[in-house]
Amino acid sequence: MVLWNPTKEKRFNKYIKGKKDKKYDSELISLLTHHFECSKVEVKQHLKLIDKIELKEILEKYGKDEKTIKRLCKWVT
Repeated sequence: MVLWNPTKEKRFNKYIKGKKDKKYDSELISLLTHHFECSKVEVKQHLKLIDKIELKEILEKYGKDEKTIKRLCKWVT
């Protein structure tokens, strides 16, 4: 990748940082590992597929209050 610099020299930057993974709440991850009975890595993959409505249903099933559900659902898009 060639970047612009003010000295008119071309410079190749070998190391470019990639996008960071989403950070999910640890309480949400632990609850979903129990629900799906799988590893944390698999749960993070499942979170990309789950919509907010389904996640709210799972959290209500485990007796979470509305405030906690709202806090945990903000991690899911």
